[in-house]
Amino acid sequence: MKQPSLHDFDVKVRLGGAALLLLATLCLFSLCANRGNPDAQPSAFELCVALVAVCSGCGGAALVFEGRSVFEPASDPRTRRNVHGNEPRENR
Repeated sequence: MKQPSLHDFDVKVRLGGAALLLLATLCLFSLCANRGNPDAQPSAFELCVALVAVCSGCGGAALVFEGRSVFEPASDPRTRRNVHGNEPRENR
């Protein structure tokens, strides 16, 4: 059986990000289409749609631009320790 490669995972993550950006675009278009009177107060549903648009847009942009590196561990520079063990990092 073929092992999935990191490239395949990266492509899937970026496509998922593109899908989230598409969801954000559709939400924003539905908001613009529903606003007949600009002076009217937004309903609770419209506020929820706007929240979905912002969250999916931010998450989708992060996934599209960063790819699989979003899910990689990062070291904390304050501790000067490696994320995979307790060995001290070399001073630079």
